[in-house]
Amino acid sequence: MASISNMTSLMFAGEANNIRVLASDDVGIEIRVTTSDGIVRYDQTSTYTPVDGEIAFGDLADLINKCILLQEDMSDISLTSTPAPWARLLVSVTDSSTTTTQSAKVFYCQAWNMAGPTTMTNFVTQLRKRKVTRDIAHFPVWLPLMNEGTTTVNVAVTYVSGGSEGRASQTYTYAATSGSEGYQYIDAAMPVLVRSIMGALLYASATIYKYEVNIWASGVMVDTIEFEVVRQYYPQQSTWYFRNAFGLVETMLLLGREEETHSLDVDLGRSLFDYLALDKDVVREYATNSGWVSKAECRLLAELYRSPQTCRVHEKLGLRKVVVKDIDVVHRSPSNEPRSVDIIWRWADDRQEWLSDHDDAMLGHNVFDSTYTEVFD
Repeated sequence: MASISNMTSLMFAGEANNIRVLASDDVGIEIRVTTSDGIVRYDQTSTYTPVDGEIAFGDLADLINKCILLQEDMSDISLTSTPAPWARLLVSVTDSSTTTTQSAKVFYCQAWNMAGPTTMTNFVTQLRKRKVTRDIAHFPVWLPLMNEGTTTVNVAVTYVSGGSEGRASQTYTYAATSGSEGYQYIDAAMPVLVRSIMGALLYASATIYKYEVNIWASGVMVDTIEFEVVRQYYPQQSTWYFRNAFGLVETMLLLGREEETHSLDVDLGRSLFDYLALDKDVVREYATNSGWVSKAECRLLAELYRSPQTCRVHEKLGLRKVVVKDIDVVHRSPSNEPRSVDIIWRWADDRQEWLSDHDDAMLGHNVFDSTYTEVFD
C-alpha cells in the first residue's frame, strides 16, 4: 500500500519539497493547492512510476508560493494587521486497492528553515537592531504563534524626563492561534506603539531614546529587537516597505544619498526626407544609497529586491509602489568601512508622476485623479 512521508499538518513552503510518496507500483497522485481565500489555484492528477521505491515531486515550494501570491490580499502592501499568507496543500495517492490522502496548512516562505512552524519562537525578521524615526507611521513586527500554549511579549522603554533617565516596561500575553493565522502583528512604530501601550507609565514630556520588544518563553527571554530612535538630522532619508522571505510586511529606513536621472527613449521613423520621433518615453530613474549598513541589514536589503511587492513612502502621496531595477553592492575584506548598497528603482505608477509632485495645496486637484487609468490613453 502506498504511503505519504515527510508531510505534517503545518509546514513552511520549503518543507514541501521533502514530501515523498512511498510505493512499489504505479500510482495516481492528485496535488491540489487551495489558498486561504478558498480558491483552488492548482489541481492536477497524474500517474507516477516510483524510482527506488519512492516518488519525489518537483519544486512544490515554488508552486505553493506562486499560488499564494495570486490572492488579492497579496497584491498590495497593507500597513495594518493582516492574516499571514498561506495555502492548503492536499496530496491524494491512489494505488490498485486504496486511496491515501493527507493535507497540510503551508505558510509562504522563500527560505529553508532549521525549525518548522510549530517550533518557531523568534521574531520573523533578519534584524535585531533597528533604526526608527520619531515620525514613522508604522513599523510591523511579526510574532509567530503556531506553537501550543502562550507567548509573552515585553516592551521596555528607555527615556529621559526632567533631566533624569528612566525605564518603563509593559507585558502582554498572546495565545497560540493553532495555525489559524500563524503570526501576531505588533506595530512597533514611534510613537504609535510606545506611547499607547505605556499609558500612564510614560510621562507626556518624556523623550524616548530607545526601546526593546522581547519574547519570553518558560521564564527565559528567547529573542529581542532593539529600536534606536534616530534624532540626528539626515538631509535625505526614505522609508521602504516590502515583503520579507516569509511574505510578511517588512520595513527599512535608508539614510544614504539619492540621485535622480531622466532619460529619453525615442523610436525614430522617416517621413519623406525627415526623421520623426514616433514614440517618446521619458524615464525617471532613481539611485538610492542605503548609507552604511551592517551585514544583517545587507541581508535584509536582499529580501527587499527579491520581494514580490515593494513600496516607498512618498513625501506627499503616502505609500507608492516601486520597481527595483538593479542593485549594486561593493564590499572589500578586510576593510575598515561597513557595507553600502545602491538600489536603482522607478515609480511603478509613473503615469501620474509629473502631476503628483504638486505642492500640498494641489493634492486632490490634479488634472487626473486616482481613477485615471490606461484605458483613457
